[in-house]
Parts: sequence; C-alpha cells; structure tokens
Amino acid sequence: MSPPLFAHLRCLNHPLREAVVRCPSCSLDFCRECVTEHDQRLLCAVCLAKLTVAKVPRHRLRSIRFALLGALGLLAAWLFFFDAGVLVNAMVSRQEVRTWHAR
Repeated sequence: MSPPLFAHLRCLNHPLREAVVRCPSCSLDFCRECVTEHDQRLLCAVCLAKLTVAKVPRHRLRSIRFALLGALGLLAAWLFFFDAGVLVNAMVSRQEVRTWHAR
C-alpha cells in the first residue's frame, strides 16, 4: 500500500484546505496557518500549548524553593547570632559576679 499523498489530505481545522504538514507529536495533518515552528519542528497549536504549559510549573517551583531556602538561611543565621548573644551575655554576667565577690 502506498503512503497517502499530501494533495489528498485535508487540514484538521480547515477542511477546504490541503494539508502540508503532519504534526510530529499528535500525527495529525494541518495547513500552513495551523502550525508553528518550535525547536526546529512544526507543531500544531494544541501540542505547542502542551509543551509551553509543562514548562511553567518548573519555574514556579524553582522560585518557591529559592524563597524557602532564603527564609531558612535567615532563620539559621538569626538562631546562631541569638544563641551567641545569650552565651556572651551569660559570660559577662558571670564575670561581673566574680568581680563583685572578689571585692
């Protein structure tokens, strides 16, 4: 059986127009107006939308992760310096008590 010729194939969206390209993702035939070039491939609008929607959440997750790690870093720094201040305050208080008793 011979492969179908594009002259006999019709666009899925425009039945009166002949199809000039087959989308590599969904294997449906489309006219020139229904496809867009993306990464050196001609894709239909539905497949192009699937590709672009799939990339959006990764960017959002990266931003959320960056914000959470920044907040965690600030919390760790605050705890470190707070504990260091408590330790220094305790050492100063003991020194004052020793000085007072030595008199």
